[in-house]
Amino acid sequence: MKSLIYTLTIVLLFSISSCKKIIEVDAPIDRISSGSVFLEDGTALSAVLGLYSSLASQTPTFSDGAATIWMGLAADELNYTSTDAEIIAFNTNMLTSSNSLVYRDFWRNPYEIIYQANACIEGLERSASLTSLLKKQLTGEALFVRAFCYWYLVNLFSDVPLILNTNYEHNSLIPRTPAQNIMDQIILDLQTARGLLSINYPSDGKLRVNYYTATALLSRVYLYRKNWQAAEEVATEIISSGKYSLETDLSKTFLIGSNEALWQIAQPENSLFNTIEGSRLAVSLAGTAIPAYTISPSLNSSFEIGDKRKTSWTATKIVGGVTYNFSYKYKVRFSTAAKTEYCIAFRLAEMYLTRAEARAHLNNLAEAAADLNLIRNKAGLTDFVGTDMNAVLGAVLKEKRVECFAEYGQRWFDLKRTGQLDKILSNIKSAWIPNAALLPIPITELNLNINLNQNPGY
Repeated sequence: MKSLIYTLTIVLLFSISSCKKIIEVDAPIDRISSGSVFLEDGTALSAVLGLYSSLASQTPTFSDGAATIWMGLAADELNYTSTDAEIIAFNTNMLTSSNSLVYRDFWRNPYEIIYQANACIEGLERSASLTSLLKKQLTGEALFVRAFCYWYLVNLFSDVPLILNTNYEHNSLIPRTPAQNIMDQIILDLQTARGLLSINYPSDGKLRVNYYTATALLSRVYLYRKNWQAAEEVATEIISSGKYSLETDLSKTFLIGSNEALWQIAQPENSLFNTIEGSRLAVSLAGTAIPAYTISPSLNSSFEIGDKRKTSWTATKIVGGVTYNFSYKYKVRFSTAAKTEYCIAFRLAEMYLTRAEARAHLNNLAEAAADLNLIRNKAGLTDFVGTDMNAVLGAVLKEKRVECFAEYGQRWFDLKRTGQLDKILSNIKSAWIPNAALLPIPITELNLNINLNQNPGY
């Protein structure tokens, strides 16, 4: 952990509304949080906007592409056709503690952002000179970002160090905190954030979080904790708000102006691509290049006949007589033109499926089926008809597979939380072992912190 702290910088943005133009300030993060940054509204705003800049990257990170691609490979969504050994290790579930992608994308990057968020939270708390409404909004945003980072850490590694301040001397030796405590902290941060954030987005578009963004992550946390009543209630808040609507034209779902998007992550203005997903998963239909990432046969066969998602969100390319199916939710690979796509981290369809699953567990089967059928109908499918709880739950999870494929590793996490990971993956992956359900703690961190221990099987 110590290696992260000494190299951290806080990112300040000149462009308040776009979160794209950045400069770096070289002072250590603990000095920044106690210095002049949080004395004025403009610099405090820039410091928090820097969190969003850190969440976006031109190479995959947990918050921008890596969860989608690497965990899609680890699950039964994607296959890798190229030769990078560290990427192959995700596809075969044969990761090691020295895998640099695990370290960079799923450990170092979220902890860097957590330290940055902690610095913002501390600086905002100490400041007595900021405008009250701005201070509340910025604190809520920083708390959400911290919770978002920890959600991925705890679901990928289980117990991880819980770091809530910028005291690097203490934090460098913190042992792993029980996952239950991490989840408690995530809920606390999100509940606090909801009391601070506005229902309106604080800038143009949906690039900064609002009350409903925090509510969306909270609904997911409650679902994973099997708190069905709470999951239903908070999902209903979003659905009933009137701020969002399902896109019946599937080609608009992943565009910048999507009515379905709750929170989007934008690439920098000077980036040559719109999204990491589009640059990696979409393929030029011309030429003879084989897609590096293809849709797995099991996912491809999961679409029902007539499902518009298969024709709108997947595509095929034939090379040498072989047909390759690939994800085509984000269609722009590389472009110097104005951006048309932002990566969607949360969208309304997930909230309907969360509520459907929660309602099914609460034995509200008719209402669960109604939510499920809204998602099916927009995809051109007929209503699901069933009155058995297990049948409804199975239908909801099947629907989520084809609705939310290649989106932030949701399939991997769903298989884990529903206890199906071993059953599903052992049938399609020859090297699968149950211990692969958790990622290895990076060897770099084990060497730096004597109080860390490794996950079983590594």
